[in-house]
Amino acid sequence: MQHWNKNVSHSVGIFLLAFFISACSLIKSNNYANYNWVSPNGWGGGVFDVPTWFAPDMPYTGQEIIRFHDDFYEADKEGFWTYTFAMLIDQTKTPTTQDILDETHRYFVGLSRFAGGKKDADYPADKVIVKAVSDWKISADGKRRSQFYTLQTYDSFTSGKIIKLNMKVTSWLCSKTHRAFLYSFSLRETHHPLWKQLDKEATALQCS
Repeated sequence: MQHWNKNVSHSVGIFLLAFFISACSLIKSNNYANYNWVSPNGWGGGVFDVPTWFAPDMPYTGQEIIRFHDDFYEADKEGFWTYTFAMLIDQTKTPTTQDILDETHRYFVGLSRFAGGKKDADYPADKVIVKAVSDWKISADGKRRSQFYTLQTYDSFTSGKIIKLNMKVTSWLCSKTHRAFLYSFSLRETHHPLWKQLDKEATALQCS
C-alpha cells in the first residue's frame, strides 16, 4: 500500500477512495473466511486482513469486510460518510464498552494518519473522541449485543476536517473460536432512514 497525498481536487479524491476500495478487494487474505455477506443494498466494498496496515498494533487477527454507501464520498448527498464494516476476529470474549472505546480510537487514529496525507501533518490522537450514548441492547434471541456511540474523527478521505459520526456496534459469536464486531456509521441521526439500510447490512452478515 502507498501513502497518499490528499491535497488533491475533488475528482482525484474520488479516484483515491476508489483505489482504497479496489485495493481492499485485491488483498489476498489468509485469515478467517467462514462468512457470507451479500449486500442487500447493493453496496460495494472489500476484504482485508486484521490487524490492518494502518493500525498494526491491534491485539487480534482475523478479517475486515467493508461496505460503502454509494454516496459515501459525496458531501452534498445524504449517504456521505455512511458505511459499515465487520471484523471477524480470533477471540470469543464478550466486549465491554471500554473495549469498544479503546479499539475504535486506535482504528480511527491509524486510518486518519494513513488516508489523510498532508491535510493535517499530525492528526493528534486526542481529537479522535469516542463516547457511548446508550446501554447494550440484547437481541430477542439473546445472541447479538448492540450499543450506540458518537465518534469525532477526521474526514481523512476528503477535507481533512473534523467530523462527528453516529456509530452502532453489534457483536456476536460466529463460532467457538471467532467473534464478529460489526460497526455502522453515518453523519445522520439514528432515526434517519439510512439506518434501516445499515441495519439490513448487519442482519445480512452470516458467519460460522
